[in-house]
Amino acid sequence: MNSRSADDRALEFDFGIRAPVRRLVVQLGEKGWSRADIAYALREIAEEVEMAQDPEAIRRPAS
Repeated sequence: MNSRSADDRALEFDFGIRAPVRRLVVQLGEKGWSRADIAYALREIAEEVEMAQDPEAIRRPAS
């Protein structure tokens, strides 16, 4: 992989994943959610993503 494609991938990650998540975090904060609650929820989601055997399971709400 050349450095140009690595740079493109980094930008894609920043704009495609980080930016929307950051916007959501700001919106939740504006709605009164605490930073600790937001961080806890994000950690839970990250764990679900890492542990999912079935990628479709990520779309389903946890039961």
